[in-house]
Amino acid sequence: FHVDLIASEPDIVQPIAMCFDARGRIWALEGKTYPQRSVGEKGDDRILIFEDADGDGSFETRKVFADNLNLASGIEVGFGGVWVGAAPYLLFIPDADGDDVPDSVPEILLDGWGYEDTHETLNSFTWGPDGWLYGCHGVFTHSRVGKPGTPDAERKPINAGIWRYHPTRHEFEVFAWGISNPWGLDFDANGDWFSTACVIPHYYHVTQGGRYFRQAGEHFNPYIYDDIKTIADHLHYGDGTFDSMRSDGKVDRALQREKAADTSAVGGGHAHCGLVIYQADTFPEEYRGESFFHNLHGHRIVRESPERDGSGHVIRHGPDFALAKDHAFIGVALMQGPDGALYASDWHDPQTCHHRDPEIWDRTDGRIFRIRYGEKRSAAIHLPAASDLELVENLTHANAFIARQAQRLLQERASDGELDKASTGRALNELFENRSSRTNRLRALWALRVCDLIDDSQLYSALGDDDAFVRGWAVQFLAESRSELDDRVVSKFVTMAKGENAPETRRYLAAALQRLPEHQRWELAEALSSRLVDVHDQNLPLMVWYGLEPLVPGSPGRAIEIAGQSAWPNLDAFTQRRASVFKEGRDAMLAYVAKASDPREFIQRSERYLAALGSQMDLERPASWNAFLESGKKLNHDQVNTMVLRIRARLGDEDAFPYWREILSDSSRLPRLRTEALEALKLGGDTSVGPIAASLLTDPKFREPALAALPNYLNQETAKALVAALPDFPLKLRNEGINLLGSRADTTVLLLDTIKSGKIEASLVSPALMRQMRAHGDGQITSKMNALWGEPREMPANLPRAIRRWKFALTPERLDRADLSYGRHVFSNTCGTCHKLFDEGVLLGPDLTGSNRVNLDYILENVLAPNSIVGNAYQLNVITTKDGRAFSGMVTSENEERLEIALAGGAKVTVAAGNVKERTILKQSMMPEGLFDAIPEDDVAALVAYLASPVQVEKKEY
Repeated sequence: FHVDLIASEPDIVQPIAMCFDARGRIWALEGKTYPQRSVGEKGDDRILIFEDADGDGSFETRKVFADNLNLASGIEVGFGGVWVGAAPYLLFIPDADGDDVPDSVPEILLDGWGYEDTHETLNSFTWGPDGWLYGCHGVFTHSRVGKPGTPDAERKPINAGIWRYHPTRHEFEVFAWGISNPWGLDFDANGDWFSTACVIPHYYHVTQGGRYFRQAGEHFNPYIYDDIKTIADHLHYGDGTFDSMRSDGKVDRALQREKAADTSAVGGGHAHCGLVIYQADTFPEEYRGESFFHNLHGHRIVRESPERDGSGHVIRHGPDFALAKDHAFIGVALMQGPDGALYASDWHDPQTCHHRDPEIWDRTDGRIFRIRYGEKRSAAIHLPAASDLELVENLTHANAFIARQAQRLLQERASDGELDKASTGRALNELFENRSSRTNRLRALWALRVCDLIDDSQLYSALGDDDAFVRGWAVQFLAESRSELDDRVVSKFVTMAKGENAPETRRYLAAALQRLPEHQRWELAEALSSRLVDVHDQNLPLMVWYGLEPLVPGSPGRAIEIAGQSAWPNLDAFTQRRASVFKEGRDAMLAYVAKASDPREFIQRSERYLAALGSQMDLERPASWNAFLESGKKLNHDQVNTMVLRIRARLGDEDAFPYWREILSDSSRLPRLRTEALEALKLGGDTSVGPIAASLLTDPKFREPALAALPNYLNQETAKALVAALPDFPLKLRNEGINLLGSRADTTVLLLDTIKSGKIEASLVSPALMRQMRAHGDGQITSKMNALWGEPREMPANLPRAIRRWKFALTPERLDRADLSYGRHVFSNTCGTCHKLFDEGVLLGPDLTGSNRVNLDYILENVLAPNSIVGNAYQLNVITTKDGRAFSGMVTSENEERLEIALAGGAKVTVAAGNVKERTILKQSMMPEGLFDAIPEDDVAALVAYLASPVQVEKKEY
């Protein structure tokens, strides 16, 4: 292998995106406007064209195609022009004659793209196998996309995911949701999409309609309940390994490796950009199908290997492919060229991470590198001059780039009316019928589709093809053909779901559910969910749930019946959970319990019913109540009778309370039964729960359930019992207890008095809780807090001065002397209430393990100015309730009936929506300003030294 410098400063600076055209020229986008959009429409971004005009393998010709672009971040070429992402716009710059001079000013195709977080704007433009333009979008940028003038109610929201836009029909849609900050996108030989991501686990297999793991915030649909996880079996930070995230709990996919001495040894960190799934014959054979992408903190290109895993894939860690000794190398774009080489753009800047300050970026540097195997080859190609049949021949090219360009040109000619459809159709059908190569057959099928040379009847025939992916693509194309399918097609889908052997094809069928009208989904959902073989599949149960979920509100009984008979427990659990949030659904749930034909079935259904109700309180008695009671009597079974009593108490039947009180007070009973009794009484609203729970706080077997029972029964008496018990609590429960005491003004006063007396350490009160307690607006609380911790200090207006002050204090010599174990202790009491490091702490904010924490500037900028960049999901919610409580935290889940609030320290509380008196969303981070000023300077030094540690250190008691 060899690395060539293709272009560098001053010919190019800050290349943020690039692509090849069908002549083998590089179109590079300079992102000089980043990180702040310029005021007005004009910015400093440009599009450059680099060409190997003489065919010697060097790109000696450079020209400027367009300038004055503003916050540009994505580029592709095709259909008579250039497609540019420049939030808030998706632009098209026409160049119909191909003379490299724009025919007019850029056209605004779509607007409404957000740029709150300017490193998460639309990016990674890629022409898909189906003829759409695909791209990525980050989690902390909130877009409502539509054609200019589209009313807000008709716009499509996206804040994390993969989107697509059709170049001739001018349709926009979200292809998949989640993945947080994806900035790399490609598809393999079968047309399966993959994406790389920052901060979170780094690699995802993307299916149409999928919901994928998010760094923060909720999915737009609050009833998703679970999303599809990474397919990587490893991390590029920490010790490089983690257990499988699949619902079956298997760990066989975990990559067993020794703990790394530093992050570099396992891949360089958690930030990734660009993606190429190598599909050419220039590299040695073992590289074909491998994934290559940038690791920013590691200043390298990593290599990983895919393997089939059920309906999807697992990606295995491989040896790093290319490493830059220059730590200013910041790879962004990565692409496969016409010559089979890899091309990498280098943003080249000392700043590894995103910062909003436009003055800190080096605007003078930028490079494009080529990584080739063997001798130089020219990238020059001449596909635009090829005939239609020559383009068809190029679909079989060993380099997928050539095949993709040939397909796009055929699509362009078809849309312009310039394609010889008869001869092209014959040639494509001949290629499709040749069974010797799946890759060529799929390319032929894709080309037939994008050129409108295949109809629904032919796609229907392809449903019986002997290749799983041909069948799958036929399913996808048919499901996209129209809003309602012919009943014959739907019936065929159902038959396939029942008997289809290939999990890949079943995945396409599951994805098709969301494309069908709701009334056509039932039988297909039932057929797919009957397949026991897919119970642990990483995609199928969740994809079916995403298609079934919208049906539950309209027909909860039918949905519950289907899910209850399915082979997938999670589908049943999710369906009941979805039904539990509205009265008709809860009635259908209990009616399903009442239909049980034997005691075992009755008990199982009852358990699922109770689990679905969760922590909801004050529920109305369902209409199916009498049928439920009668069913229990008919079965006449001791365990059934106990279950009936449990549900009666759970729904507030006071006549059932004495039974459970007796069990709770009987110390001879099993702890499990007493805990069950406490839970039933608490959720049923028994007023005796408060004193009973308070009395159990001193019993180690009941501390946790007793503490969980107290929030709805907190008063001076129960608070005093809690204060007395706190010193003996383990740390996690102690934090939860302190958070609970701080939720009400009167108990906050009690907490502060106890801290003053020395019975509770002041250091156990997190900065986030301090903010919450001040939010009570009580003068007595403010006075007591000022006496304990001093008045809150404002963030220094001059951030550079504050950074210089701390850099002067935190010298390398001082940090070298710091006690890392004590730093771990400080972390647990400060940062650890909201962040994880080395898998320890609470994941309210980002996981710090893979961050750039060894960089003191990075630490200081984020701690001293925590509110400079705050995603909506990390904004502080201050919620006061009608019954006098206050909570300060992140709303992690909400629907029309309740909100779930995550508090610093890891505790969660659920508040009924009707009990919310006031909700204020502060445009600030949960991390308070002045954190370093609130703790001793020696503690800051120990904390910063610990944050920079490459591995976990010994835990000691202090």
